[in-house]
Amino acid sequence: MDSRRHLVVCAGLAITAACSGGSGSGGAGSATSTEPPIESRTTTTSGVSADEPSGELFSPTDVAPTGVDDGRDGDPAAALYDQDAVHTFDLVVEPDDLAFLDADPAAEEYVDGFLEFGGDTYGPIGIRYKGSFGSFVGCVDELDAPDRPRGEKTCPKLSLKLKFDGDYDVDFFDVRKVQLHAQNLDPTMMHERLGYAMFRDFDVPAPRSTHARVTMNGELLGLFALTEQIDEAFLAHAFDDASGNLFKEAWPVSGDEPRGADYFDRRLRTNEDDPLPFDPIEDLGSALTRSSDGTVLDEIDPFLDVDGWFRYLVVDRAIGHDDGPLRFDCPGTLCANKNFYLYQEPPTGEISIVAWDLDVAFATLTDDPTRREQLVLEIADVWNEAGNGCEPFAHGPADLVQRSPACDPLIAAFAEDPERYEDLRGDFLAGPYSAASIDALLDRWSTQIEPFVAEAAALDADAISVEDWYAEVEALRSDIAAERTR
Repeated sequence: MDSRRHLVVCAGLAITAACSGGSGSGGAGSATSTEPPIESRTTTTSGVSADEPSGELFSPTDVAPTGVDDGRDGDPAAALYDQDAVHTFDLVVEPDDLAFLDADPAAEEYVDGFLEFGGDTYGPIGIRYKGSFGSFVGCVDELDAPDRPRGEKTCPKLSLKLKFDGDYDVDFFDVRKVQLHAQNLDPTMMHERLGYAMFRDFDVPAPRSTHARVTMNGELLGLFALTEQIDEAFLAHAFDDASGNLFKEAWPVSGDEPRGADYFDRRLRTNEDDPLPFDPIEDLGSALTRSSDGTVLDEIDPFLDVDGWFRYLVVDRAIGHDDGPLRFDCPGTLCANKNFYLYQEPPTGEISIVAWDLDVAFATLTDDPTRREQLVLEIADVWNEAGNGCEPFAHGPADLVQRSPACDPLIAAFAEDPERYEDLRGDFLAGPYSAASIDALLDRWSTQIEPFVAEAAALDADAISVEDWYAEVEALRSDIAAERTR
């Protein structure tokens, strides 16, 4: 099987022979910088141009700007996620620090570095690799370590996180962190951008995402997904009131038991020093366990945005986000889900769900028999049907154990109103997911990023060719078209 397709279907779980091997060795990130030592560089933390130029930026087309409007009128970060631009992030790290990062990428430890962006130099900032287990399939040489992936970097590119806040205190479009996702599991390089656009276009809170070109010490790493960090800055444009509690992967129940305050405190991502009371999300958990006679949806209505959750479910299922909150993995006695945020918005305390981590979305939409046999992260059941008596069961080539989504009390509550779900699905298929909408986005973005796909292919023999990339994009288009008829 093609190694890049192998990475897509074996996202994150190198447990069996079906999920071993990689996409190549070596890494552009190990190059020695041609710039002067960091200590000698004249820099600024405010974005004023450095005294010493960083060198000519590669601009195969006019979509790679050499200057960026900072968008200070209300939403400075809007310029970063401009859908008409592919920004270049030129990173500069001392060779010893880069060697430290490359020796153990999964350690996710920051080193100091600089960012050259739009003709300005920012720094020092924090730079590190990032990712879950799946991000390191074929990309580190000790993937089967007992507690986490370990070992040296073996892929040309890995996802990156840039840190501007804390001790760095660097003003970069008013963002605290920047997420640059390598898209190693996505040969279309469209999953994140398209998936998040579908959520946002259907009035579901989701980060902004576009594409970015990244270099390290003057050497190309390739094309990345530039996806917005879920934090206070995101809340400010996604919700009317951004002062509430944001939780990462905090589900209100465990099995049939409501969660307690300590659980939510550990998963709090805003207001850490002075959180708003957890009563709304705790009460939601309690309401889920009070009734089992088909009226749970009425019980929980006061605590969450029911319409928003239905909309989330419609998009999640239509794009095949099978590595998201509807997938309940059961590695032991407890089953749990991941890859979502919950936001408790004042003054009502209403709970909303925020989409996250879409790198392998769309993969399960395929009807290709060869691809389907290799799918690892696939939900076995229809989302609103409980299978196997709600007992965990193994599924897929790696025999990963899962439980049906509808066996969870919160998902089961939404299954009480299938007509509402189907009505909203019809709206989605006729609107954001229509052929006209999808074709327009894929055509526009393909034209935009083709020069950068070609650039990477010309410099890296392991990078996907333009021809193969186009074929993958067309397969994605076909898979989405088939999903509309299901």
